[in-house]
Amino acid sequence: MKTRRFPAVLAATLAAVSLAASARAQTFAGTPDPIMQRIWRLGQDSSQVEPLAQTFLDSLGPRLMGSPNLLAAQNWTVKMYGSWGIDAQ
Repeated sequence: MKTRRFPAVLAATLAAVSLAASARAQTFAGTPDPIMQRIWRLGQDSSQVEPLAQTFLDSLGPRLMGSPNLLAAQNWTVKMYGSWGIDAQ
């Protein structure tokens, strides 16, 4: 009976450790470098990763070679780069 409980205990322990590690990774290390502090603040306060990922991964859908969704994703990416001032043409 003890051998059957070992995998469950091991899995629970690994889950707890990984949660603690991810929580620790979300805190700022506290460097005095103002550039690093600004990068951290921008990443925490102004990140556009989630809305961009939602559009690219969920809204545009699967992008098989030669499909209309691939063309739509390419056009969307060029448009987004253009709105940021990046010439992607």
